[in-house]
Amino acid sequence: MKKIIPIIVLALMALACNNQTPETENRHQASTNQVTETLLATESSNYSKIFNEGPLAGYTGIKENPLASYEVMPLLHEDAEQLKSQKVVMKLYANGVELSNVNRLKSANGLGDAVNDLYGKKVRFTLRKEGALKSGEMEQEESVEMYIPELVEILSPPIHTAQELYPFCYYKDFTIKWNADSQNEHGLVVLVEWMGTMLSDEDDYQEYVRNIDVIKDDNGVAVLNNKLFEKIPERALCYITLLRGNIEMVDIDEVSYRVLGESHAVLPCVLIRELN
Repeated sequence: MKKIIPIIVLALMALACNNQTPETENRHQASTNQVTETLLATESSNYSKIFNEGPLAGYTGIKENPLASYEVMPLLHEDAEQLKSQKVVMKLYANGVELSNVNRLKSANGLGDAVNDLYGKKVRFTLRKEGALKSGEMEQEESVEMYIPELVEILSPPIHTAQELYPFCYYKDFTIKWNADSQNEHGLVVLVEWMGTMLSDEDDYQEYVRNIDVIKDDNGVAVLNNKLFEKIPERALCYITLLRGNIEMVDIDEVSYRVLGESHAVLPCVLIRELN
C-alpha cells in the first residue's frame, strides 16, 4: 500500500502543471531514478481513502513554488477503453459545473470565478453516466457533498523574490507555516522529495527519495518529523509539499470512485545537515 499515496500525489502535481518549469522537469526525470520511499504516518486518516481501489475523480490545484500562481485542473481517471466500447460517457460536476470544462476552471491569472467556489466551501460532487446505455437502462448519477479546504499557502520560510527561491533549510526540527483552515478536520499531507539533484551539478545522483507524513492539526504551524529528511544528503535540492483536501468514495454502476478536491503548495529548498 505504501506505494500508492506518493504515486497519486505526483500524478496530481504532473496533471496540474501545463508549463514545464525546471522543478516539473526534475520530477518527470526522477521517475527513471532508483526510488526510496517511506510513509511515516502510522494512524489511519481521511487521506487513507487514497489507498482504496477504483478510479479517481475531482480536481487538483498546485502552486509550483511560493512565487507561482495557483493552477487548478479537473481529474477524471477511469477505464476509458471500456467506456468507449460501451459508448458511455462518465461526467463529473462540482456545484453544477462540469469539471471537464477546463476553461471554466482557469483564467488568465490562474483562477477563474468557478474555482473560487471550489475551495473553502462545501462542494457537491455529482457523477453522471450518460450515453448509449443498454436497452431499458436509465442514465445514472450519484452525489456527495463535502467541505473542500481553502487553497493551501506556505507562509514560512517567507519567499518574496526570485533570489530567495531555494532557501537553505536546516533539517532538524524544521518549522513550516501555512494559512490555517479551522474548518478542515483532516489535517494535511506533507511530502519531502529529492530527485538526486545537488547544489553542485557535478554531484548529482541517480536517486529519488520521497518521504511522506500527515500533519494532524490544521492550525498553521508544525515542526516536521526529522525522519522526513532521511536519506537526503547535505546541500541537496529538495521539495517540501503541503497537500490539503477532502476525499470520499462514491459508487455508481457498481464502480467505486475516489472523489476528491485538493490543493498543494511546493517549497523548493536546499537541505542543510551540518551547521558550521
